[in-house]
Amino acid sequence: MDDIVAKVDRVVTKYYYHQCVSLLMNRELFENAQRWSYHFSFYNSSMPYLSLLYGKMTEEERKKVGEIVNILDESITSLTFPIIHFALYEIDNDDISLKSWTKIAEIGR
Repeated sequence: MDDIVAKVDRVVTKYYYHQCVSLLMNRELFENAQRWSYHFSFYNSSMPYLSLLYGKMTEEERKKVGEIVNILDESITSLTFPIIHFALYEIDNDDISLKSWTKIAEIGR
């Protein structure tokens, strides 16, 4: 696996339970994730993200949490870290227990 450095692009909030408050990664990581997905014979057009909080929240609550994340760590959007392990999971978006998540494949050092 090539050396890949992930960079946080911004804090985002979404309606989806598993992406309630997340860090959206940069475009370069998206392009690498697409290559890895092809390695697994899978295609995903979603931008990579790192979930900070799962939950069912109102839009106002999500917005407030997103603001708090930015206040607690003003440098969060300049955060970078190496990707040394990558795993692909099949998930059921309705499963909030995470018990149905199934690892499809993984690569790493």
